Amino acid sequence: MLDTAKAPMNPAWVSVLRYSCRWAFQAQDEPTAARKVTNALHLWGAYQEGIWFARNYDDISETFYLRQCLERLEADGTVGQCNDFADLLLCLQTSLGVSDRVVQRTHPLNVSARVERLPNGHEGVLIDFTTHTIDVAPWGDSPPYDGSARWVYHQFVIETSTALVWDGCLQFHPSYRLAVTGMPRDTEYRDRLVRQYNFLDTKTGTQVEIADPAFFWVPTPQSGLIPSITSQ
Repeated sequence: MLDTAKAPMNPAWVSVLRYSCRWAFQAQDEPTAARKVTNALHLWGAYQEGIWFARNYDDISETFYLRQCLERLEADGTVGQCNDFADLLLCLQTSLGVSDRVVQRTHPLNVSARVERLPNGHEGVLIDFTTHTIDVAPWGDSPPYDGSARWVYHQFVIETSTALVWDGCLQFHPSYRLAVTGMPRDTEYRDRLVRQYNFLDTKTGTQVEIADPAFFWVPTPQSGLIPSITSQ
């Protein structure tokens, strides 16, 4: 460990340290340790859509059933959806003493907070967004979720003082075996992730596509959140 474990891993779980210490072996500083566990999670963890181990989530909180997640990871490599990847990565990094980490989403979950004035002057409600081509964990050509996807939102780990993103769920360079490790959130990460936003025009009932990654980029919550960790 590099330092005293940080929230939400204070104290750190031994079952988490079995992964984080092995994956960060020989790292001498926080950026290296964070990079190594992020890449390892992408290599060995499997993304699966659906409600898995992160539950009861809203725009300011969520509960992460860490014990269940680790048991499933050990059994067949499944981590779950983006919430689960982000929460598990947060635990892996903070268990080593890596500081200044929270999780964040691309935009609010609450529908009332997803209303935006469209270029045609009508109000629109965000349905989801379309990604650029991405490699979804685990690394390689076999995962069924590789390619472009339509996601209601996406969750990631953020370094709050620098607004750098750490994301073991996906990568933008499939041939490199590298996940997102310390990428500027509001420029490079946003522009590589979001191809277009898909809105419902509330006046016409039609779908409006906005091919501008900055149009509805609203990192939520603004200061990030630390999930409530449970062993249930």
